[in-house]
Amino acid sequence: MDLKFESSDGDVIDCVNIYNQPAFDSPALKNHTIQMRPSFIVEENDGIKDKNKSSDIEKLEQIWQKSGSCPEGTIPIRRVTKKDLLRFQNLERFGMKPPYYTPNSSYPNRTLVINNNVTVSLGPQPNFSSAELVATVIHYLGLKGTMSVWNPRVERWDEYTTAQLWLQSGNPSDLESVQTGWIVNKKLYGDTSTRFFTYWTSDGSQKTGCFDLICSGFVQTTTKFALGGAFASISTPGGASYTFTVQINKDSETGNWWLVVGVDYNYGLCWCCQNKPLETKINL
Repeated sequence: MDLKFESSDGDVIDCVNIYNQPAFDSPALKNHTIQMRPSFIVEENDGIKDKNKSSDIEKLEQIWQKSGSCPEGTIPIRRVTKKDLLRFQNLERFGMKPPYYTPNSSYPNRTLVINNNVTVSLGPQPNFSSAELVATVIHYLGLKGTMSVWNPRVERWDEYTTAQLWLQSGNPSDLESVQTGWIVNKKLYGDTSTRFFTYWTSDGSQKTGCFDLICSGFVQTTTKFALGGAFASISTPGGASYTFTVQINKDSETGNWWLVVGVDYNYGLCWCCQNKPLETKINL
C-alpha cells in the first residue's frame, strides 16, 4: 500500500517510488539512471535560521513533516486535487506561468540596463512589479541566495508573490529558465500559505514548463522536502525573522542542474539550458 500523509494544513502528501515521479513521463528520461548526488562539493547550509536567536539554528521544516516522513527509495509529492484543477479555465496550462512574451502585445517591452551597458529584455509584462538584482557574465555555473521567509498578502486569485532565484537564457519569446524560492499563489495552491517551489520552462512558458512536479522536467532525489509544501516557520514583523538558503549549481561532469537545500539534494535535468549561457536573475 502506498504511504500518504494528511497534513494539518489540508495538503495530502504521497510517498511515491522515486522512478515513478512525473519526470519519467518524458521520453528524454527513458531508461535514465538517477544521479543521487552531485559530483561537486556543496557547503552545508543552516536551513531555516531565526536571526533573533544567534545560537539557535532551527531545522528547515514543512508543515506536512509533522505527520511523518517518506522512506528511502520514495519522494514526497503534494497531491493535486480536483479543486486545484477547477481553478484553471484551461487545463493544458495548469501549473504554468503566463507566457513571458505575447506577439503584438499592447504593453511596452520592459528592459533593464546593467551598469556595464548590457541590456536585458524582459518582454511585455502587464500588471507586474518586481525588485530585481540582475548579473550577466559569459557563463554561469550556479548561484546561491539566502532569503527571509514571509507571508505577504495576496488579494486576487490570479495574483501571486514570490522571492526567488532565477537563472535564464534567451529572449522573452524563447526564454529558458530554472527558478526556485518561496511563493504565495492562491490560484495554484488554493490558499495563502508560503510554499517552497521550483519552476522551469524552455520557451518562455508558451507551451512548456510548470511549477514543482506537476509535469516532467524536474527530477527529485530527496525524501525530505515536498515541492509546493508550506513552510512551518514564517517571519513576523518585530518578531522572529526566519531565512533559508538555496543553491542552483551545474554539475560540470554530467551537465545536470542541481537545486540544493542544506545538505539534501534535488536536481533537475535542465536539458533545455545546457547549450546556452545563463543570465542570473534574483527576484527579491
